[in-house]
Amino acid sequence: MKTIRLFEIIGTICCFICIVSWKFVSRDNTTKFVLLENTSTSVSETFTNSDINENEVMDGWLKESITEQAVACKLGFSEIKGKEEYWEATGTYIQIWEFPALGIHLEMESDSPGGNKKVRSVTMIEPCKFATSKGIRIGSEEKEVREKYMKSINDAYSDKNNIVVGSIYGGTIFTLTDGLVSKIFTGAAVE
Repeated sequence: MKTIRLFEIIGTICCFICIVSWKFVSRDNTTKFVLLENTSTSVSETFTNSDINENEVMDGWLKESITEQAVACKLGFSEIKGKEEYWEATGTYIQIWEFPALGIHLEMESDSPGGNKKVRSVTMIEPCKFATSKGIRIGSEEKEVREKYMKSINDAYSDKNNIVVGSIYGGTIFTLTDGLVSKIFTGAAVE
């Protein structure tokens, strides 16, 4: 009886260790589990990048993962739509939607050709008037970007022409020209 109880305790401890060593990941509403090699660093880094992307909303509504129906309701139908392409890195189909008159470029993602799409990334350029959740827009000064995003700037990926908030794997990139924001990108710049 004592031996069985000892195995129950050991089994429970092993299960607990396994659970804290795995992290739930859901980018496209599918369930995945990823083993964390360095749990403390990976978890804090992942939450930081995820929180940054989840909280970054353009003009109070435009962000990653909203549906094509929401985009159509707010912006109308895309003036220019690219061809759907399969991306092996993501296992999804990507189509570019451009709204040149608004200065908005969207990467739309679906699980199958012609399937329901959602926003994968957002790029804003002149003449876009949308602002980020912290009020940064095309034409904002570099100083203002640095002040408002101070705690989230990733110096390892930033340089004199780009301020990276979060990371290039999921975050916001402010491109600078002559000290002013000339482009705002949010999403995964690389896979």
